Parts: sequence; C-alpha cells; structure tokens
Amino acid sequence: MKTKWIACIFLMSLIACQKKSFTQIESPDNAIVGGSPVGPENPLSHHVVQIVDQTNSLSCTAVIISRNLVLTAAHCIPFTSDHLTLIFGANPSAEKYETRKSDNAIAHPSYNNTSMGDRNDLALVSFSGGLPVGFTPALLPDSGLALNEGQAFMTLGYGRTSGRLPQDPQDMQGSNILRAVSLSVESFTANHHQFEVNQSYGRGICAGDSGGPAFLQRNNNDYVMGIASAVIWMPPQGLTEAEQKYYQQQMDVCAEKSIYIDVSSYLPWIREASRMLFH
Repeated sequence: MKTKWIACIFLMSLIACQKKSFTQIESPDNAIVGGSPVGPENPLSHHVVQIVDQTNSLSCTAVIISRNLVLTAAHCIPFTSDHLTLIFGANPSAEKYETRKSDNAIAHPSYNNTSMGDRNDLALVSFSGGLPVGFTPALLPDSGLALNEGQAFMTLGYGRTSGRLPQDPQDMQGSNILRAVSLSVESFTANHHQFEVNQSYGRGICAGDSGGPAFLQRNNNDYVMGIASAVIWMPPQGLTEAEQKYYQQQMDVCAEKSIYIDVSSYLPWIREASRMLFH
C-alpha cells in the first residue's frame, strides 16, 4: 500500500523562538546546522543581533538595517515590544556583550503563521542608544539585485545545531552562539515572496535562527536578501499515536526544508513601516 505524506510547517515560532538560556545545546564544533561559529573577525557578525522577549525568554535572530532598527520575523514579535531586549555579541554566554531595549515594533499586516506559500513573516524593531562599537547596518537590496534558483548565500543565527526533539520539552532554545553556514536557493513561490532551501544535506536553520538574514555579498557590501521564517517536514499519514510519538522522537525536524522571506519583494513595506516607527 502506498504511504501518504502531508507537508507540515514547523513554525519558527515553535522551534526557533523557544525557551532561552545561556547554555550550550550541542558541541561548539557543530553549528547552525552544519556550519561554523563566527566572531568579530567575520564582518557578517557585525550586522546580526539576538532578540530576547524577557517575559518568556523566547529568543530569535535579527539583522541590523540602520543605527536604530533591525529586521526580523513577524512571529518573533510579541503583542507588545516593551519587553524585547537586543543582545549585541557573538557568544553572550561566554563573552562580553551589550544590550539595547526596544522602543517599538511593527509586524507585516498580512503576516499569516499558518500559510506555507504566503507567510509575509517580517517585522521591524526600533531601539534607542545607537549601535555598539563594531556593529554596522547591512544593506537592503536595490532593484537590480536578486537571488536566483541555485544561487548560494550565507545565513547566520543563534539557533540549535539539531532539530531532534529533546527529552526535556523546555530544551528547545537556541545555542546562543552565533554561527554561519552557506546554503542555496532551491525554489521560489510563484509570487516570489518566499524561497525554499533544501536542508537534507546536513546544513540549514533550526531553533533560534528565526529572523536571521540570508546574506549576498556584492562589491564588498553585505546585502540582506532573505529572512529565516520556518522549516518544513513531512511525516507520513496513517500512523498510530504510538508510531507518531516514536517518529517525532527519532526525526530531525530541521533536516528537510526551510522557508525564507524574500526581502526584495517587501522593500516598499519596509520603507513605509520604518517611517511609521519614527513618526
């Protein structure tokens, strides 16, 4: 009998914005999934921050796009921005870091956390105090710059190095160590609002990487081409409850596919939302 499959979106609100503590989940020799830790010597690290919701310790990644503004995923933003803290540092559990409190936040009005094809999963967070020394904004793409199918990019995040469900349900936080990995675009949605990445080769995003950037470098400039949104996995239908539990315990939910929001398709909204935050 042929096995039926159903696509499941494992939202980064469930796996990439989870309980955070400054403890390491996996060996530091691993990374994001299959990447490497990065420090101040890597220029890309100067554009990336961690966002923590102090009310519930949920953690995400974000990218700096101006001296007082970061771009992240909409599902990383709670109902109020009063309790958001931005952490500037590649390894805040072991090294010095600086923080900034958020002033305001705005999510895309059409954000849809149940959609696979049109998620609109973007948000902006403003903060006061300017950027710490060594941190700089990344650039948004102009009309002449776009990712294509098969093209490689670099992604960074503070996430877990494995998508296997831990024995402790609270142990789904990120690693709190900034890591980078090279990925490539597999396909775009018809409206070009999203692109998918094949993570079955042992490289990709996972819990804590949500809101992290997809970087493309051109002429020594770092451009934000995408924002990490979710991972997709495909459990078989028709399993008993016991079989489903065993399947979920054995599988790695970060080892199939991921979804990124294509930033170039949202430039008008980013500009308008930025103006709204500062007026």
